[in-house]
Amino acid sequence: MLYFRFLIVALFMPCMALAAQDQLQNCFRLAALPVDPRNEFEGVPLGELDGPAIISACGPGLSDDDDGKVHFHLGRGYFALGDLGKALGLFHESAMRGYPVAFFALAVAHHLGDGTQRDFDLAESYYLIAKSLGVKASKDALILLDRDRKATFIE
Repeated sequence: MLYFRFLIVALFMPCMALAAQDQLQNCFRLAALPVDPRNEFEGVPLGELDGPAIISACGPGLSDDDDGKVHFHLGRGYFALGDLGKALGLFHESAMRGYPVAFFALAVAHHLGDGTQRDFDLAESYYLIAKSLGVKASKDALILLDRDRKATFIE
């Protein structure tokens, strides 16, 4: 009887691992950010994100997320649903785990005041970190930030 149980577990464990891997790949496909240098899928613009599908696909992988990739993509799902507080918390956790584009997402949020206080200095810090980690869009974003900072000063 013990042998039979072992055999069933041995046969189904690889199938479960493959299903979990497929689910994570679906998470990354559904919530891919166009400017993510680690993106293996075509990016999905914010207005086209399917928040519930992203949360369903990404949520189960959160506990095994060593590099912050799942946290970031799950955050995109919550952002799409308008839960900016939850999204920013996930972006922050992703950044603390070292996922480069999470710094960019935090920079944009602080630059525009999306779900948080508008803070040009903090946005600049996050853009610079993202840029140093290979997020090329940060270079152009820093130019826009400088322009916005000057426009705010003139007002």
